[in-house]
Amino acid sequence: MPSWITAHVVALNPGLGKHPELVTKDPYDSGWICAITPSRPNGGSGGLRSGEKAVAWLEQEFHRFREFLFTRGSPDLPVNATCPDGGLPSVGSLTQLGDGGWRAFEAEFLRPPRVTHISSASRRASQIG
Repeated sequence: MPSWITAHVVALNPGLGKHPELVTKDPYDSGWICAITPSRPNGGSGGLRSGEKAVAWLEQEFHRFREFLFTRGSPDLPVNATCPDGGLPSVGSLTQLGDGGWRAFEAEFLRPPRVTHISSASRRASQIG
C-alpha cells in the first residue's frame, strides 16, 4: 500500500472479513483496518501531517477529489452519480468509474509522488558551476 511513512503492519481487524461495511459505517471504532508501527519512530515521517496541517491537507484533497470526479473521472459518468446535490460526492462515487477512470484515480490519489534524488556528485557539480 502506498504510504508517506515506512511502517510495519502489526495488527489487522479480523471483523472486516465478515463485515467490510464497518469501514464506512464505523471507521473510528469497529471499522478500523490495521495498526501500524513506524519503522523509524523518532523521525522520517515522510510528510505525515497532524493537527491543523492534517485538516488543511484533507480539505485540499477533498476539493481535489471532487474536481477529479467532475473533470477527469469518466466522460460518461452522470453528475448525479457523483454529486447529487452539486456539492458532496455521494457514497460509492468511485464504483461508477470505468477502468480508465479508476486508473486515473489510482494514479492521482493512491500513488506517492515521485521524488527525485540528486546524487552528491551532481550536487557538488552544480555548486562548482
